[in-house]
Amino acid sequence: MEIGTKGQYGLEALVYMASCPENTQFSINTIATQRNISEKYLEQIFSLLKKGGIIQSSRGKYGGYHFLIAPKDLTVLEVLECLTGSLEPVKCIQSVQCKREAICKSKPVWEKMYDHMKLVLEDVTIQSLADEYRRQL
Repeated sequence: MEIGTKGQYGLEALVYMASCPENTQFSINTIATQRNISEKYLEQIFSLLKKGGIIQSSRGKYGGYHFLIAPKDLTVLEVLECLTGSLEPVKCIQSVQCKREAICKSKPVWEKMYDHMKLVLEDVTIQSLADEYRRQL
């Protein structure tokens, strides 16, 4: 299982936003330039984050993107699931019925892996990553 660039760059952009002064409005261009991400790709990522209710945009002279969910309340799991969908290592984890369930010997390890991964990603917030980023500066 691999987190793609949508997840990586989206997380990177949100951590950057959270590391700046509160109530700052961000343009796609500013974030793309600061984080060395393609502006067009970041537009696609932010479209998903808007649909997921994580960020919002406003127009006008002082417009831009801002958080709808406070960074202290926004987990890495929420961001990654918004951008990449389910993080299940195999498709059958959440399935109610699996044709192979009666004979599958490996499902317990996939379930355990998924449960542990979710625990880690639910425990890390965008704000905690931003705080760590600021400490490194």
